Amino acid sequence: MAWTIRAEVVAAAEAADVPLTVLSDDETQALRAAVEERFADGSEAPYLFDRLREAVFARIDEGWRMLAGFDAASPALVLTDDDEPAFELRSPADFVRVYDETPAFDFYVVDRELGSLVGFNHHDFLFAAGAAEAWLDGLGLDVVRPS
Repeated sequence: MAWTIRAEVVAAAEAADVPLTVLSDDETQALRAAVEERFADGSEAPYLFDRLREAVFARIDEGWRMLAGFDAASPALVLTDDDEPAFELRSPADFVRVYDETPAFDFYVVDRELGSLVGFNHHDFLFAAGAAEAWLDGLGLDVVRPS
């Protein structure tokens, strides 16, 4: 069987005893479309983090761990740039517990209302868009706002 983010996340959630729901293909596609409409600039860049209209970025090793303190996205809906299903967890803190047990992958965490987006990428950038920008700004990190 080929390696998939889905398999890794489901196994890690089970091992950590963290409740997780795998969204259906239709739910995932609807969420992706809504996230694109709300946060992306419409360009053809391959990664969502490169298409964010407005966002702040901070480069920090293992910055994904900081999501444990971000409680505005509860429940947490998690997307990737890959052709993988989205996941729903109780909170970003639960996602951190799961992600800690998986190989690294780029991810985006949003709330149901799409008021906030936070994520982490393969360049070690923690980033935030929407209402989450204030949270990242408030962490005291050196943040960058791409132009």
